[in-house]
Amino acid sequence: MTLPPSFFKPFDLTYDDVTRGIQAHPLVGMDKFWMDALIRGFRNERDAWTNTPQLSQYWRECERLKLRLLHLVVAAYLHVSSDIRPIPGDFGAKIAPLTGSGNRKSYPLPV
Repeated sequence: MTLPPSFFKPFDLTYDDVTRGIQAHPLVGMDKFWMDALIRGFRNERDAWTNTPQLSQYWRECERLKLRLLHLVVAAYLHVSSDIRPIPGDFGAKIAPLTGSGNRKSYPLPV
């Protein structure tokens, strides 16, 4: 993928702001444990975007987008459609992967 880090800046700023807002509300016990795990899982998924071969076509299509607002939109779409992978594990659900192999759950990407 050839997108510069600045491409992701609109999403990352928004994501970080939302995360800080969530963390500003005090949670305790299992609620805090669950939310912290979910935030870590979402961050891990986000950090993997630039190193995920299945996303290379998606990012190639995004290269032509010039408006920063569209950078935010395509990253938010990816986040909503694929970064939800941490949620089934956090709820203890047994969901079989649709693609991929190993222990990591993998679902079809929005490409």
